[in-house]
Formats: sequence, C-alpha cells, structure tokens
Amino acid sequence: MERKTDLRIIKTKKAIKTAFLNLLKENKYHNITISAISETALINRKTFYAHYETKDELYADVIEDALRVLSPANVLNEIGTVETEKKKKEFIYQTLLTWKKNKDMLSALLSENSDGTFQQKLMEQLSQIVISKKEVAKNLEGTPFDIDVICNIYFNTFFCILSHWIEGDSQDPMQPMEMITHIFSKEYLGFLGLS
Repeated sequence: MERKTDLRIIKTKKAIKTAFLNLLKENKYHNITISAISETALINRKTFYAHYETKDELYADVIEDALRVLSPANVLNEIGTVETEKKKKEFIYQTLLTWKKNKDMLSALLSENSDGTFQQKLMEQLSQIVISKKEVAKNLEGTPFDIDVICNIYFNTFFCILSHWIEGDSQDPMQPMEMITHIFSKEYLGFLGLS
C-alpha cells in the first residue's frame, strides 16, 4: 500500500520552493543562502535540512517540478503530432498558455539570476519536438555555421520572445505564437542569411 505524504511536509516543501523562486527573481543563484531561503519560507535552517541536504538539491527539485509542469511534451501528448503548420501553431499556443499560467515559476527560472540549467533542459525538450536537426543540417551544408550555434540562435531568440511576453501585461499568446512559429519556420534560416 502506498503511503501518503504528510500534508505538513507538502506545505513545508512548497514554502521552501516558493521562497527559493522568489529569491531567485531578485538574487543571483550563487548568492542565495540557505539562511535566506529559510527566513523567506518562515522556517528554521534545521527544517530546511530535514527536506534538502543542499541548495543544489533544492534547485534540482524545483527544476524537476518545473519541467514536469511546463514540459512541452505535455501539450504534445494532448494534440498529437506537430507535422503540419496548423499543429505547430496549436502546439506553441497551448504551450504558451500553460507557461503563462505558471508565470512566476517560469520567469524566476529563466531570469538572468538563474544558472541556465532550466533553460538548457527546456531547450533540449523543445528541440526534440520542433526542430529537425537533420533538416537544419541539410540547410547548413556548404556554410561555415555549426548546427549547435544555429540551434542556440533559435532558442535564444525564442527565450527572448518568451521572456518579453511572460513579463508583459498581455495575456493573449497570439503575437508571441506568430513570432515563435516564424522563427521555427524555414524562412528563419533565410533571415539569418542562410539558404
């Protein structure tokens, strides 16, 4: 028989994670201390250590939670394939709606204060869904460009659009969806000066 987790443990872990994310919005990751997390979460350090051995373990748990909630694969499971332009737009639209609902978590993990781990893991998930590395590599033949550099250009542009929208007042994902759809289209390579 599966044991249920004590509600106090769930509440305490949630308070710790929320405190960490709030601190991450204002402070560089390496400057956040366990004392600051504990103080913000209204717990003592001993309570923190009852749940996490280190700040890195907490951060890994927060990233795991975020990827579970914000994973583009969740949307993909709902809509099926993204082979057509219409399906790609639906995928991006639904993903953006999910991300906007979790704005606080996403903005903290994508902030310049974060160490980039979450962004890298999210980029890996997205690239498996929306970028055909084989197609990009074919388009790059005969150019001096490395496929990983081009993929980083794609995703840095994507995260810039995403961050701007998440931090803005607009709730409507249509404009960022159109921009993101465009950067993942064949025309974007042309925009970069590639054929």
